[in-house]
Amino acid sequence: MGRIKKLNIRFIIIIFLILLIFACGSPVGLMQRIQEEIYKVSGTNTIVFSLTGAPSGFTNITSIDITVEGNDLTAYKYKLDSAEWSPERDISEHITASGLSEGPHMLKILGKHTSGVWQQDENAETIYWTVDTTAPSLINITACIYSGSAGGVLLQWDNPAENILLLRSAGSVSAPAAGRDYSVGDIIDSSVVVYKGTGSNFKDSSAGEGTWNYQVFAYDAALNYAAGGNAGSTTSFDGFIYVNINSGNNDNSGISTAPKASIQAGITAAKDVNIPAVRIAQGDYSDTGPVVTLAEGVSLYGGYKSGDWNIRDSAAYVTTIQDTDISINTPSTTHRALEAGSGITSATVVDGVSIKGSNAGAQDGRYICAVFIYSGGSPTIQNSILYGGYAGSASETAALIIINSAPVIQDSILHSGNAGNNRGIKMTGAGALIRRNTIDGDSVGGNAAYGIYTEGGTPMIYNNTIYNLNSSSGNTCGIYVNNGTPEIYNNFIDGGKNGSNAVAVYITGGATPDIRNNILSGSEGNSYPSYGIWEDSGKPKQVSNNDFINIVSGGSSGGMYRDSSGQIFNTISTMQDTFSGLPYQGITCSGNTADAPVFAPDGTYRLLSGTPASISEGGLNLSGEGFVLDKDKT
Repeated sequence: MGRIKKLNIRFIIIIFLILLIFACGSPVGLMQRIQEEIYKVSGTNTIVFSLTGAPSGFTNITSIDITVEGNDLTAYKYKLDSAEWSPERDISEHITASGLSEGPHMLKILGKHTSGVWQQDENAETIYWTVDTTAPSLINITACIYSGSAGGVLLQWDNPAENILLLRSAGSVSAPAAGRDYSVGDIIDSSVVVYKGTGSNFKDSSAGEGTWNYQVFAYDAALNYAAGGNAGSTTSFDGFIYVNINSGNNDNSGISTAPKASIQAGITAAKDVNIPAVRIAQGDYSDTGPVVTLAEGVSLYGGYKSGDWNIRDSAAYVTTIQDTDISINTPSTTHRALEAGSGITSATVVDGVSIKGSNAGAQDGRYICAVFIYSGGSPTIQNSILYGGYAGSASETAALIIINSAPVIQDSILHSGNAGNNRGIKMTGAGALIRRNTIDGDSVGGNAAYGIYTEGGTPMIYNNTIYNLNSSSGNTCGIYVNNGTPEIYNNFIDGGKNGSNAVAVYITGGATPDIRNNILSGSEGNSYPSYGIWEDSGKPKQVSNNDFINIVSGGSSGGMYRDSSGQIFNTISTMQDTFSGLPYQGITCSGNTADAPVFAPDGTYRLLSGTPASISEGGLNLSGEGFVLDKDKT
């Protein structure tokens, strides 16, 4: 029974195969039919196309040239947009078309497998793209200006939501090529791409010093570029405006290779583009004063070698600002080479220049100074030399005049000049900081010479060398205090020489100065009576830790301290004992000495290591003052 069943099954299979071969026509036909069924199951995974030159997305190219390749591919046919299927094509033949219209396009490709089987329509390789040959509208630059405070060139344009390329060039701006995608930093001839995006403004901080042209080019997804709109042009700076009287011109931009000729033109240019500093080459910048009027936020740096901005030495390459006005005037119209008025703060610096008042010879009725600071102006003047000027015996000169202002004057040399009345510094109502300077009341045959004359205010006078180098027929004084409450700390103060009275510190007008830690020299090299402190009216708040030297006394004149009643104290102990009683109660007077220091022989009043004076009581903390100690190791 079992054997009969096996024979029946075999018989049925043989009959089925015979019928199947008959249906296919031959054993070969049978194999092809089996392969077709296999392909139907495997689908497009059987052929992986590789299309070279096929477009995608958006393009401005109106033609195609496509190479068709693929694994197990022997032939193909294609269908472009709504056209009919092409005849069978060998894979060595490209798909080409030209004159494609603007708008979307579609390409379908059917492949023939090495088995001879074609892909099904639903498995065709399909690509889509859009032809766009219309460029966007051009865009104009509406603002193009360099800003020092912003740190670059500020640009703005009207942007109707387009993609933007911004190009910069020292010459004409080159246009981008259609169909090419650019990145920031790419070079197009002599132009560079500095911005790519969709914004409407940009700060170009990569522009070096020079004059630059800019253009904006709008582009679309097909990389069609609009023509460049109105160009923007500006000069970019390296953080400075440059001035050179020897080679400059005020029509120049003020860059290092095209400097301005005058300092004032440099200040104006710096202010216009928010640049904080002007570099000034060596030379004589003389004119009818004021030659320079400071502007807030614009500092001046002199001492640059003409022709080489990398070399700066204010002693070797002197930058001189000099007033040439010698007309008759009044104190309110004092001639000045440089001035600073309201709104000027200590952030505005004058550094490394020589500033000179006018030279009126022996003419009277002149009021002359090098620098005039008024109405709250408070610049910083440092590392500079100020000369007051020259005039007749009925004239007045000063290196620096300060009226109701609070400047910082530091690390400079100030000479009053030569006239009837001379002041190194003349202050009225000032809150100035005067520190680390050498100040000379300098007078030859004048009526009076004062290193510093201060009236009212609360000036701070620290760490200066103050003296009157030359002779005067009248009174000479290191510091003349008329009213006010100045702080006088850590100075060398000499009263002068050859005057009828030489006083280190003179107090009058109800002044209450604080006098501490100074060397008070009555008169260096003078045989006339001299005083450390002369009290006319007013009393000091404190006299402590001072060294009284070169006090020339004789009879009823000359002494360490002269009070308002005319009493003279010639010893430290007498002076300090007197201050412990009426009318001086409440005034500190202690720690003073009369030990003569040993100065360097060069007239600079530098202490040598052998000086006997050792003032250790009280005093100020000078650790933050930045002194270089013992410069010549003596």
